Amino acid sequence: LKGTMEDVLAIHDKASTQARVNYAAGPLSVAVVAETARSATSETAYGVGAKYNLGMADVTLRYVKSPNGTDKGLSGGVAGKFGATTAGLQLARNSDTKDMGVELFANYALSKRTTLYADFLRVRKDVGDDTNKLGLGVQHNF
Repeated sequence: LKGTMEDVLAIHDKASTQARVNYAAGPLSVAVVAETARSATSETAYGVGAKYNLGMADVTLRYVKSPNGTDKGLSGGVAGKFGATTAGLQLARNSDTKDMGVELFANYALSKRTTLYADFLRVRKDVGDDTNKLGLGVQHNF
């Protein structure tokens, strides 16, 4: 962080409240989440999403809007479980900037608490350079 403590505190100059509601019935689950603005210049963030379990795979659909409005749009994906491996694909589009993202991922469960993961993300920007990112790692839950 740069600047004085007053500069940092000015970014988040008011209290924020978060709320989430989940509903699940059979193979369908739905969630709605909202967070009030953290400063006088930001907006309330919100998201709504749904997941449907098809048996072999889960299909998801989400809409989100970030507090500053830079992340706003629709995303969806599919993930399937094959033994200890979960693999999937997600697509997202920012409705304001028209940027598009594609993510391919795979997780392998070594145990109940330890997972290997691989994640590839490509962001295709409407203006500017495209971005490719690769993540590999181990996650352990304590």
